[in-house]
Amino acid sequence: MKKLLFKFLAVCLISMSIIYLSCEKETETSGQNEVQFVINPKIDSQLKSTKTNELSDAEKVIITIETSEGLPTDYSQYELILHKIGSDFITKKIALTFGNYQITEFYVLDALDSIIYASPIEGSLMAQNIEDPLPIDFIVDAKESIAINVEVISTANLKPQDFGLVQFPLIEVETFQFLVSVSELGTGQLLISDLTINSGTYQYLQTLDSIVDNIVTLKDGYTEYILKAEAIGFKQFVDTFFVDDLKNYDNMPLIIELENLAGLKAHYPFNGNTFDASGNGINGTIVGTINFNNDVQFDKGITPNIGMAGSGVDIPTTIVDSEKGCIEFWTEFYYTPVAYSYGVYGFVNSGHWSHNVLALYWHNDNSVLEFDITFNGTIQSVSFTGFSPVLNSPVHIAAVWDRNGINGSGEYLQIYLDGTLIQSNNTDNTWGTDNTTGDFRVATAWDSSYAIDRYALDNMKIWDYAKTDFSDRFTE
Repeated sequence: MKKLLFKFLAVCLISMSIIYLSCEKETETSGQNEVQFVINPKIDSQLKSTKTNELSDAEKVIITIETSEGLPTDYSQYELILHKIGSDFITKKIALTFGNYQITEFYVLDALDSIIYASPIEGSLMAQNIEDPLPIDFIVDAKESIAINVEVISTANLKPQDFGLVQFPLIEVETFQFLVSVSELGTGQLLISDLTINSGTYQYLQTLDSIVDNIVTLKDGYTEYILKAEAIGFKQFVDTFFVDDLKNYDNMPLIIELENLAGLKAHYPFNGNTFDASGNGINGTIVGTINFNNDVQFDKGITPNIGMAGSGVDIPTTIVDSEKGCIEFWTEFYYTPVAYSYGVYGFVNSGHWSHNVLALYWHNDNSVLEFDITFNGTIQSVSFTGFSPVLNSPVHIAAVWDRNGINGSGEYLQIYLDGTLIQSNNTDNTWGTDNTTGDFRVATAWDSSYAIDRYALDNMKIWDYAKTDFSDRFTE
């Protein structure tokens, strides 16, 4: 009986072993694993003196993988993005079912889709310079994912035949086109300009003619493109566009408008300092105490901390022309002016203060926004009563003057709010002509009980002509 039981148990154990081994064998012979490829550039001593491409320019590879029997796989002239890890270039991983494979094509491309490195085929001239030419055999099984070293040689100064090829393969590049024109802001005058477009490592350069429909052809496949347009004497344009937005300009052109810097006397972004960003070097000087704690339109603006015109930023009075000009800026109010406490917000100089040149301020009396112009002569003014801006929200203000009439009109003084004309003076142009004495104090205030953080001022620009188009106000 014991012998029969022993035999029965032995048969059971053998059967279980067969079942286990069968399952284990099935697991090992079916499934997928990951494979990636490491670029190994071969620089033989005999090639060191010759010109080679730079592997640092590599962006992707084109690879063809076949089975060991030469049958095609899903990876026929397949594109793989390259990643740089330390000094190594490694492709992203791909998944292959378990089995035996061979690499039959391997090319390294740059951002312009030019083949800069290639792996030579066995028996070719360049195959003598590497240890493992194509085809490269490898196995995918249930073990850990594998990284395969692929030796490549620069294609510079070499022919396809040197790699065992009749010719390097033609890699089709998907492109799209859009129309673009560049013109002067305000006048619409078409400009010759330089256009630079970037997306990652991809860069495209083109000189645009002074025509409406310049055709730009770009490589497709990127989500966003950064466009930069430049013309001598004009402010640079930089913006980011989604690819689908650019493709919408296939019939009507994208119109880029550049601000003419010829009339810009000074530009104060007030990005934590009082530097002039126009390149003219007319920097401001801090008076008393101010702070850069409050957000306005683009960044932190300047805020005066002391009343009675005791704080602000002084700018030379000669920056403004007595005959014509424009001052524009963004401001944000946290409180409305209160009489005898913080009654006057001075954007340039302040009411109740002898300034001699010009002043632009908000006064609590009738909530008036007033622009006074003197230039050490007779004061002339234009004022807007009932000024009631939304608190804690940026507003754009501009003051314009021209003794001979603004844009040929009979108006000599104007005030603009958020790009719209709100008040003008068409009767008086007899102000003085002396801009050499007086004050030009930006972001100042009146009243002895003035408290900090009542308002802030940001991104002031001063022009030497009567600018009236402020459609560019949203560009710092």
